[in-house]
Amino acid sequence: MKALEVFNTAVVGNTIVGTLKNGAVFSLHFLSVTTARVTLKPNAGFKEPRTWAIANGVSVPWEGKSRDVVAGEFTPQNISASSASTAALKVTLSTAPLRLTWQDAATGKPIFADRSTSAYMSEQRTGAVRHYLQRSVDDRVYGLGDKTGPLNLAGRRLRTIAMDSLGYDPEHGDPLYKHWPFTLTRTPNGKWFGLYYDTLATCTFDLGAEHDNYHDLYRYVEIDDGDLDYYVMVGNSPAEVIAQWMQLIGGTHLPPRWSLGFAQTAMGLADAPDA
Repeated sequence: MKALEVFNTAVVGNTIVGTLKNGAVFSLHFLSVTTARVTLKPNAGFKEPRTWAIANGVSVPWEGKSRDVVAGEFTPQNISASSASTAALKVTLSTAPLRLTWQDAATGKPIFADRSTSAYMSEQRTGAVRHYLQRSVDDRVYGLGDKTGPLNLAGRRLRTIAMDSLGYDPEHGDPLYKHWPFTLTRTPNGKWFGLYYDTLATCTFDLGAEHDNYHDLYRYVEIDDGDLDYYVMVGNSPAEVIAQWMQLIGGTHLPPRWSLGFAQTAMGLADAPDA
């Protein structure tokens, strides 16, 4: 895989935009004081040009909506070609290699950062893209939908793919039924941040299983032949981050009372010895 570098950064409206040697376009903009979006758009256009995940309070049409459309309203922010900041969040952009560093705007304390040696990588042959983060041994990582074992996923390598995993190992089995490329991380300084990768492609989340002393401690997500289009949500508690995520993707309506009665799965019959 090849590390990506960005050139000719400029401010377009409230968005930092840069180009890569291969013609891809990098962009960073804020949706709110604590929510941001980062995209890498290939020269030929997004591989997944439409999204069904980003609602932001509005019903998504059956055919999805264009990924080029900014997800919701955002307030004008103090943005320059190298850094972007709100009242709560500051981001610093490094270009060679491409790297983002996220800080608390009020205190200057770090929240999280891309890996310093190389953070964004692509594989021309397979179409895969990777996003690397620095990590701490004290990070706690949650999310990814259905997963086996303890709630804290730090140190594991897991995949998100909708797979009918009949008879899985409840301690170590993977992947399971749901595709939820979302992680919620508690940092050593007590801050929480969420990362949601808006892609339907299969993803592999390495949350500390891989190690290489050259790069120090790191984690990554690899997206199989999809787009790198992710959202950052920062807060002082899990509730603050989850609330932003629910606003972004839409929550679940309360089901009618009559639907909460008897329910039976056919798998109990199919797995029976005398099925």
